Amino acid sequence: MKTESSDNSELGLMAIERSTADLASPMEGRSYTISDLAREYSLTLRTLRFYESKGLLRPIRAGSSRTYSEEDRQRLKLIMKGKQLGFTLREISALLSAGQEASEPHALKLTREQCVEQIRLLERQKSEIEEAIGELRRTYSALYEGAWTDRTKWWS
Repeated sequence: MKTESSDNSELGLMAIERSTADLASPMEGRSYTISDLAREYSLTLRTLRFYESKGLLRPIRAGSSRTYSEEDRQRLKLIMKGKQLGFTLREISALLSAGQEASEPHALKLTREQCVEQIRLLERQKSEIEEAIGELRRTYSALYEGAWTDRTKWWS
């Protein structure tokens, strides 16, 4: 019978956590408005409300105003990290839940398999983007050369 720790090592679980500087933050217990978080993370208010509607953030509601805790702020930081890594909101939600179940509420729990799969996806997207850029450059060159030819005919 395997223990949880041996399962985790076999799966290669990795937690992407907040920085150690954040762990000793003097801001513990501080609350934030929706505008505070929007400004800090360069997001729109609509985006934050959308994350709330998806259950990713859980601010305290008083009428139409929202008050976010330090925990919400840290969750938002992880959401942004997950998005930077190319994960969907559904995947980020699952990763956050896995972190909470493993008593690591400030971590995205990733397996080796998830890392490899995400790397492959991003490499494929990078290749497609490079192909699109090449095609646009060829099109631009053709248009520019055609425009130059048309101009020289016009000036002649």
